[in-house]
Amino acid sequence: MYKLNRINNGTELLFTILCPFIAIPILLYGIYKQRYKDLILLALCMSIIAMAFPPFADLYRHTLDYINFKNINDSFWIHTNGKDYIFYTISYTFAKLDIPFEFVRGIFTLLCYLISFFLFKKVVSYDYFQRQSPKTVFLVFLCFYLSVPFIWIVNGIRLATAAYLLVLSWLYIYEKRYLKGIILYVLAVLLHFASVLYIPILLITIKPIKLNNVTFITLIMLFAILGPILISSIPNEFLIFFSGEGSVNLYINNSYEMFSNRLSFNGLIAMYLERMPLIYLLFYCFRNNTKNRNEVYLIKTMLLLAIIYHPFLILFQKYCLMIIPVAIYLFFSNVDCITIGKIRMMTICCFILFLSYIYGYREPIYNIDFIKLFLPVFYTFFTYDTLDAIKKVVSK
Repeated sequence: MYKLNRINNGTELLFTILCPFIAIPILLYGIYKQRYKDLILLALCMSIIAMAFPPFADLYRHTLDYINFKNINDSFWIHTNGKDYIFYTISYTFAKLDIPFEFVRGIFTLLCYLISFFLFKKVVSYDYFQRQSPKTVFLVFLCFYLSVPFIWIVNGIRLATAAYLLVLSWLYIYEKRYLKGIILYVLAVLLHFASVLYIPILLITIKPIKLNNVTFITLIMLFAILGPILISSIPNEFLIFFSGEGSVNLYINNSYEMFSNRLSFNGLIAMYLERMPLIYLLFYCFRNNTKNRNEVYLIKTMLLLAIIYHPFLILFQKYCLMIIPVAIYLFFSNVDCITIGKIRMMTICCFILFLSYIYGYREPIYNIDFIKLFLPVFYTFFTYDTLDAIKKVVSK
């Protein structure tokens, strides 16, 4: 048996090196067989694939910033890094050390998947899941795996990575390890200023608000009406101090007009389907009212905050990205309410989320050089897009 495990580990590592894309189904099978060492290799495969993606959307701008950093002096850089200090510091440092920018998104993607798999391992360590079949445990894994916003990480890097730092921050605070939680929260804010949206989540985690169904549905209707008023009543000076005038205009003052004009009807539907786990959890909270525990109370409060942010579509989109991993973790942690049927339903919702992400970014995905995904890892590490190649991809 020991020799067989060594052969399996060697085969999986070989496939990861030779072709990360083909290695994924092999690693998934290993995880189905509960060889959890494969989680690290799977996270590595996803990070390598992220490095092979062409720069589009925000990633195009970040790649150009990296190229510009190579040719500017320090004093100029200090005035151009905005509020997201960690990301631009890393980008600037990599540029000066001549480390290709692909490694930045590779490292950030690796971090996101490792945090997600860390949550999965904590969940399946519960006695309830120890008694379940490998098939059921694998469905739980798929929920954590598919809910990682791979396209968002490749697209914008900062927000998705900050979201998973926030997840880890939340987990430490949830476990009453406040110092680690606060340190991770500060790092997340320095990575992306939108992390300030998470402050209410951390506060209610320390002291959950108990909500029965009547109160819950009353607050949903109330916040749906008063949400825009509550957000708009925050002084602009306060918001500008934290995020800058341009961000306030984009996220709040002109959020609906700017965002809705860029979305087709199908795109709007896809945006809501990307929140499918949250939609399912809305019904889950009503059905499990008689078994209310802190997990259900926290999910309810998170959903109420989503209702407040909803009229501001960009804020809503970013906020949901931040809470989906936590909501899924709480769903599986509430073992008193878990059934096989509910696990299957959550898995279906996560599949819908995953497919909706792909649909939402179908145009840049069409421009991927898919041959790169089937080449050995050495090609990904040592072959990089030039500025002309980047512009060619974006112009398609």
